Amino acid sequence: MRTLLGAALWLAAAASLAAPGVLIVQQRAPKRYDSDFNLTVAHQLAQAIDDDGRAAPIVWSMTDPLFRAAVEDGLIRRPKENPSLEEAFDAADRMKVEYVLVVVALRDRDEAEGSVVLYRKRKEAWRDAHKAGVSAGGRFDPFSTAATLARTWMERLAAGPWRGLPPRVGPRNTEAAPTKTDPTVEAKPPVLRPADNSELLPKLAELMRQNDVPQVVALLRDAIDAQPLDLGRRRLFIDTMLAMGQTRLAADEARRSADLFPEAVELRLLASRAYAELGDEAASQEQLKEAVARDPNGPATRQALGERALLDLQPEAALQHLLKATELGATSEALFRRALAYALAGDRRRFEEDSSAARDAASEPVVAQSRYSLAVRLADRLVTRASQDGAAALQAARVGRTGREFQDRMASLRRWCEALALALRSTPAPSVATRAHEQRLLASNLLMQFVGQLQDAASRNDADLLDEATLTLAQAARVWDAAKGAGSGPAGKP
Repeated sequence: MRTLLGAALWLAAAASLAAPGVLIVQQRAPKRYDSDFNLTVAHQLAQAIDDDGRAAPIVWSMTDPLFRAAVEDGLIRRPKENPSLEEAFDAADRMKVEYVLVVVALRDRDEAEGSVVLYRKRKEAWRDAHKAGVSAGGRFDPFSTAATLARTWMERLAAGPWRGLPPRVGPRNTEAAPTKTDPTVEAKPPVLRPADNSELLPKLAELMRQNDVPQVVALLRDAIDAQPLDLGRRRLFIDTMLAMGQTRLAADEARRSADLFPEAVELRLLASRAYAELGDEAASQEQLKEAVARDPNGPATRQALGERALLDLQPEAALQHLLKATELGATSEALFRRALAYALAGDRRRFEEDSSAARDAASEPVVAQSRYSLAVRLADRLVTRASQDGAAALQAARVGRTGREFQDRMASLRRWCEALALALRSTPAPSVATRAHEQRLLASNLLMQFVGQLQDAASRNDADLLDEATLTLAQAARVWDAAKGAGSGPAGKP
């Protein structure tokens, strides 16, 4: 921690620093409806910057020792709680601080959205926006969320506008204070450095058993901070967050790590998959395009493209990519996805072969959760398509249009329903998703029952049977929606 400097020592201390100073100003939004939506993040951001060492932070707050020393020395007169940008610039000039970092962070239910703008010599140098939401015991954890935002911005600053500044090497100099400098050290490209995780992994396993998300996040963040160039620890964080249902943290860490390790294409693909699970298709596509641009024919890229086609219910395109992926290296995950593609294509024999070959690796909890999440996302799309086709077929049967077009629609509907059943029955559900899985299986059975009722009603031209089929389809939709509420993972979502 930075030490309190007396006002009389301020200017002398400022002149002695090697790191540039940064004045952190958190802009606060007014309360609405007697509620404060602000999330205090300035001090966590200062701590993250101080830990990194590229810059010397000062928070615009009387609780900050350096800021208070500047006020007592008369460098800042009557500071406002929410200063204007011009007032912040003037204060930075008087304190000989090179950077001003303006931060805003607002909470929206169980998530916080923040933005930062970095100014250098009164000119905007960089800006960023980020969302985060860490929960503990099913409730929003403001401290852990603020710490996550702070660490994220520090890593992005290090990879962006401050990449030419050297991080701290060795122990912190407790007698230093901020000053102005012109950095001359060029950043070196990241080097993959394996770290010793012999103490980390047992602690992590215990916290995961307790489902203590904030402590897991803190443990892994500290591990990354200790070895920022260790790709394995970043992958461990991403995989763990996915396994614990913290998909937003996993997605953002995967994207951030991909920026630091551009040759590690699998990070882009992990980010793409995680953003897709969050429903952020734009971010997912952006990360996938980056991966394809760097390694268009690599097995991991082909697997990701196959997964994308799979979720678009395009079995032919999915098989084209997945067959190439397994040709380059038949991993169990590629085989699992190829099995789902064969299920979509209606090839039960090849589905069984690939499903059996991929089964051994599913004993790992992270792998099992990832597979089930993918199966549920595919099932969601199949249920939507089957419901749409089923409603159209019902309407056609009611008006007597049961010719070739109707029969083709029924064949397609049956294929979707059979693929749904195969995907669900062949993918083991995590223990936390047992109840939801049972409801999904029930919904799948109801859809198959609907197909038989509709075919029978059309062949007999029976209005009563059509009414029964209509009720069965509606019941299947209700049961499927109820399964979403029951959850499918640690966070209650796929």
